[in-house]
Amino acid sequence: VTKRWWRVKIVDNYNPDGFVDIGYVGAWEVWVPSINYSVGKQFQTKSTTIQDSSIGLARLFSRRAPYRSEAFVLDHLTKTEADALAVMMINADKDTPILYIHDVEEPTRFPLRSYLAHFVEITPFDHPYIDRESNGIAIEEWPA
Repeated sequence: VTKRWWRVKIVDNYNPDGFVDIGYVGAWEVWVPSINYSVGKQFQTKSTTIQDSSIGLARLFSRRAPYRSEAFVLDHLTKTEADALAVMMINADKDTPILYIHDVEEPTRFPLRSYLAHFVEITPFDHPYIDRESNGIAIEEWPA
């Protein structure tokens, strides 16, 4: 469904000023493969904190926000699914955020495993089977 305008109604009876500050709003098209990712998926929280040491060997840290990354392979994609993934990769490239949700059936894990991300690499499709395609996905959390 494509819409040019969206109307969002926020009802907050405990906000006498009537002011709401929203930092980022997005609407994404959903794409879900029919068969889940293959065994061997990697999830990592990467630290960007800078560590140094003084002349007296005291450790000094400049804490920076960590970010999440995931790498996995989607085997057994149908031709239609592979085409949809290819279009998403072409449109998003490396510089456009995508909303990554690890598992829509586990909403309690959304705060940890769902985030704005971007593709680290646009990888080629493999054809391991006559009627199926495969693609390796590597994503990183979109910088806040």
